[in-house]
Order: sequence, then C-alpha cells, then structure tokens
Amino acid sequence: MKFTFTLFMLSCSFAFPFCKKTESKNTLGKFPLCEPSAAVSITCPDDHSKACILVGDNEIKNKLFYFPIKSEKLETKKQMVLPLDGFEIQDIESITQSDKNNFLIFGSHSRNKKCKIKKSRLRFAYVRISENGLKLNKFVQTKSIKSINLFDSIQDSNNPFLEKVKTVIDNSEIAANKSEGNEEECKKVNSFNIEGSIYIQDNYWIGLRSPLVEWKGKKYAILLKLRNLDKLNFDATILLDLEGRGIRELSTNGVFMYGIAGGPEDGKNNFVLWKLPLSSLKKNAILKPTILKNLPKSSEGLAFHNSTIFILIDGDKGKNRCKKPGKFISIHN
Repeated sequence: MKFTFTLFMLSCSFAFPFCKKTESKNTLGKFPLCEPSAAVSITCPDDHSKACILVGDNEIKNKLFYFPIKSEKLETKKQMVLPLDGFEIQDIESITQSDKNNFLIFGSHSRNKKCKIKKSRLRFAYVRISENGLKLNKFVQTKSIKSINLFDSIQDSNNPFLEKVKTVIDNSEIAANKSEGNEEECKKVNSFNIEGSIYIQDNYWIGLRSPLVEWKGKKYAILLKLRNLDKLNFDATILLDLEGRGIRELSTNGVFMYGIAGGPEDGKNNFVLWKLPLSSLKKNAILKPTILKNLPKSSEGLAFHNSTIFILIDGDKGKNRCKKPGKFISIHN
C-alpha cells in the first residue's frame, strides 16, 4: 500500500514511511475557526446526498463546523456552522460517530497553561445531529480526575500494568496541583489529557495525550475503554508503544485504527501517522502500532472519506482574526 500527497503528486512507499520533502498545506476555513483539533467524516446535515467533514476547534466551546467534500477534496470556502444546542464544552479534542446521527464530543479534561482546573473542559456529551445544530442526548460533567473514580469498575487481577496507570494519573494530578499558577512548572507536568476517541464494536475507546506510563523501561501511551456514557469511568486498558509520543487523534477505516501521535509536550515536532489492526484491540494488550509517516507539527485532526485521509493542523486564534490559520493536508490511501 502507498500514500500519495495529492498536492505535490509525490509518493512515499511504506518501506520508506518518512518523506523528507516539505508538504504543502491548504488553509482550512476562516475566523473564528483557527485551531482545528478534532474531525470526523459525516453525512452533510443540510444535504444527505453529500459527505462532509465535521470539525471541532479547541478555542470554541459552543459550536462545531463542517465542510463539504467534492471529488475527494474539501470545499474549504463553504464553512458551515452547527451550534451546540444548550450546552458548552471547552477545549474540544475529539469527536466520535457511533451511528449515522449520533456523536460523542469530548473536552480534553486537561488543565490550562497554568495548571488551573477548568470545569468547562471536564465534560463530554452524547449528541444527535440535525440541520439546525447538535441536540443533547446526554451530558456528563466530570468532578475530578482521580483513579479511584476513573477505574472503580475494574476488578482485574490479570492486568499487570493497571496499578502503574492509576499511579501515573494520580501522580500527574498531584504535580499539577503543586504547579498551579506557575506556567513554567506546569509545562513539565503532562497531566491527564484526552485527545482521541473512537467507536468500535459497540465500545468507545479513549486515547490519552498524557500522561504516559512507564512499563519495563519503556514509555507507553494509554488507551482506555469507556464503561458507559454515565460518567468518565473505564473498564479496560491497553498500552501503545508510540516511541514516547502521546495520542493526538483516533479514527478508523473499519479494518484498522488510525491515529496521530505527538508530544506529549507542547512544541515538539515529532508528529506521526500510525495504524493498528482493530482485531488486536484486546483487554490488557501491549501493542506496537505501525508508524506510517511523519506529519506536520501540530497535526490534531484525522478523518476518512473513501480512500482519502484528511489531516487537520492546529493554528493560532487572535482576538479578531487567525494569527495563524488552521491548515490541512490530504493523503490518498
């Protein structure tokens, strides 16, 4: 199999997954959409005969955006809005489709730059899509990030690394509490941060950007299975060897789980695209995904449409304009 960047018509064999050439990027939409951070392919709400990409922005808490797809290309000038009807979620970092009309939207559950807890980030919502907006099916407000609450449903003596996962989450929250108000110290913490979710075989899997867990001398990213939609609570864990990176986005083509990995620290230029067979997602597994290729720095959204993968790249929002607009690249599968 081979990926081809349509913008340059260059190809990268999987035998040589890291292209050295600079990739051209297209601008995604316009202000206020500047920091695209989550994406999923959908049927267009206003025209069910067409496909669209639904996009979340981590600086916008009351609406999502969507763009039509035509001939495997995003029509980026047709930026449409879907308001969140009667609820808000700050720092939206993942959107997952469970069926044609229903989606799960996750706030990152992370701290701000000074390690302060933000209630509006500690949320997720199960919604149904309509032409007029996203209607609420269920809304969950998480009170705090503590392993005793996150894993109270797991009674599994066969999981060799569960206690390590619980400890690293609790320790990172303790460190974040100690660093509250100090931006420089907060940068070192890498506390709890959700940046990917996926729906597979009636289960939601949640990917963490941070913390990473150390197991037998290596650092692993953490994949967690959501128990149900009642609260932030997990009943299975998987470790992913992403070579010291965290999970930044998850998606699927029905056969493989695809993901973006990077960081976990801000500012790192180590982003990659990876894949994993869905059949390998078994409770307590320690898995080594196949890393396919390098991605641009700050790649944060991933969506499939037919044979095309759209990768969305974070920008920088100003007061009245995008200081740095969001971008995207297209990859043919």
